[in-house]
Amino acid sequence: MPQNAGRILLLCGLAGSGKTSTAKTLKKDHGWIFFEGDVWSWGDAVAQAEDTPTHEMITKAMENVEKMKAVMAMGAEFYAKVNTGEEGNYEVANTFYDMMMADVLKVHQENPGKDVVVVHAINHKKIRDHIFKCLEKNGSNEVFIICLDVPHPVLKQRNLSRLEARARADGKTLHEFIMNFPGKNLPAEYEARFEQLTSPGALQLEPLGEDERNVHFVSVAADEEPSAVDKKVLDVLRIGA
Repeated sequence: MPQNAGRILLLCGLAGSGKTSTAKTLKKDHGWIFFEGDVWSWGDAVAQAEDTPTHEMITKAMENVEKMKAVMAMGAEFYAKVNTGEEGNYEVANTFYDMMMADVLKVHQENPGKDVVVVHAINHKKIRDHIFKCLEKNGSNEVFIICLDVPHPVLKQRNLSRLEARARADGKTLHEFIMNFPGKNLPAEYEARFEQLTSPGALQLEPLGEDERNVHFVSVAADEEPSAVDKKVLDVLRIGA
């Protein structure tokens, strides 16, 4: 790997933890390439990184049968289980992340010397371990994971505020927006959908393992401004603000 090769950062945390906000700072102020893991499921993870997936994007994505099979299996066999406190299917998760990391590596290799920040909710140690092996066996030695650790009540309020803002932008009531929210693994009833879309439920950031290297946890307080969180991440990466 060239000496001046860029780094790959996986910025993780539960929904509402502020991953996207910090990734935008890295892109805007420090020239990083922003790879949005959720958008990867439905569109171009770089070119459309700051877009909200639309029905048109999802319809077009369905043409990629292999990827859609992995995405749907991840939802049904991993997320749906861990959301209720069960053990997720790690074989399915590994297949999903192998496909995503192959595209991350492609972006990285097409942009020599550029740093790439990948945003996704990677919360389990087994998956962190697998991703490191996947990236490093392909020659990426400058790989880091930063997990944003935010209290659950704060996450729920942030997720609700985000849904309300998106509903207003679409000219819909919150009820209408939630009932039309894309996703085949969402419950049919409004109350259950609302809870799943706002609450972390049984999800937790799995603690740092003693054998993990280049994995950092950043604690985020309820009243902490996004700029303060950005500063903490920049400090970990040793980037001057």
